[in-house]
Amino acid sequence: MAKTLRKIQKPKRAYVFWFFLILAIPLAIFILGYASGYRLDKTSRTIIKTSALSIYTTPSNAHITINGELLDNTTPFIQTFQPGTYHVVVSKEGYHSWETTTTLDTNTSALFADVVLFPQSQLTLEESSPKKEQMLRLATDEEMHTLSSATFVALDDAVLLLSGPQTLVIDETKKTYAVFDTALDTLFYAASGSVVAAEWHEDTLLIATTHEIVTYNKNRNDVSLVTRQATSIRDALFTSNGAHVIFVDALGLHAIEAYPNNVHARTQLSAEKDMINIRIAKDPERVYMDISGKTFSLNLE
Repeated sequence: MAKTLRKIQKPKRAYVFWFFLILAIPLAIFILGYASGYRLDKTSRTIIKTSALSIYTTPSNAHITINGELLDNTTPFIQTFQPGTYHVVVSKEGYHSWETTTTLDTNTSALFADVVLFPQSQLTLEESSPKKEQMLRLATDEEMHTLSSATFVALDDAVLLLSGPQTLVIDETKKTYAVFDTALDTLFYAASGSVVAAEWHEDTLLIATTHEIVTYNKNRNDVSLVTRQATSIRDALFTSNGAHVIFVDALGLHAIEAYPNNVHARTQLSAEKDMINIRIAKDPERVYMDISGKTFSLNLE
């Protein structure tokens, strides 16, 4: 009787082993596929490769809203999504929101590694402020002659020179500007309207005209458009780390990302419409401006 019972138990154990083995194989495939980013698209009923969206902010613990849906996770944020176009809003209490629209393709990722949220600050009346460094100056007659012989167009009017690793030449009559190296070879030329502001931050030159802001990188010898707009730009400058451009137009004070590879997301810092003569001070970083003959400041961090 005992022998017969053992004979029955052996096949049962074998059946159980094979049963769980058969279950384990598709389960393992599912886990590996899920871990690799594959998901079932309910619309097409096909398996697709998802894309990753990563967002890092200053300050951290900011909330993420995707296509109008507030997610549970805060920054730093890493999550996979099906390929498609997504409207992303990053928000935190007491700070201006940051937003962009990004398209995630199959088996790709989108990384926003340096999203800065600016505080919602009020303008503060100041008794004193840092002076704005005057970067532009008139060319001397000798410089005018040298540059006129080197340029491809005659310089008719006052030429303004910018101190820095290279020379920026502005022809105010023709509304053109050019960047030259020490050998007076033309590196960059544009005809884009009156220049309202220009300054260097390390190896990058900021040029703001009445309707656009561009940056020129000396090392890469390339130009990147930061913004182009119908509203007239009055003044512009870099933040202390060069990551953003602060500028004034008829709608107020704005900050816009300056990195060439960024989305150039814009934040309106103030709706005050009469600002002029903006300048930056550090520790803590503040932007100063003149309004109706008085000096005000706004906190940037």
